[in-house]
Amino acid sequence: MLTEKQQKLYEYLLRKAVVTQHYITKEEICKDLHEYYPRYAERMSEHNSTAYHQIRNDIKAINNQPPGEYLLVASCPRGYKIADKEDAEKYIQRRFKSHFAGLKRTWAMRRKAGLDGQMVLGEEITELKTVLGE
Repeated sequence: MLTEKQQKLYEYLLRKAVVTQHYITKEEICKDLHEYYPRYAERMSEHNSTAYHQIRNDIKAINNQPPGEYLLVASCPRGYKIADKEDAEKYIQRRFKSHFAGLKRTWAMRRKAGLDGQMVLGEEITELKTVLGE
């Protein structure tokens, strides 16, 4: 279940999706939903803004809702938007590639640590090896 703030953010993105196909920046969200995401620009940059951090967390909460209740919110460095079919496919493929690359790096580190005796590889590694096809 979404909080009131998350629900307002979702409704805002739905309204924007009707008007434009462009991504909505965090700055626009803060400006239009300033009662939920207040910004103090004189003290915060984009990377350490509490409001921007809250927006990212609220988007995660929206996307973690059960299927069928809410549409997928795609994100990229340009911002956020309600994903149509094409955007959803691109977004999911981009996330898959990113996560798979991270998984491959982690696998290589675990294997490297196991080779020089730093750690003992367990059963989960055998299962992972099967999934990766190695």
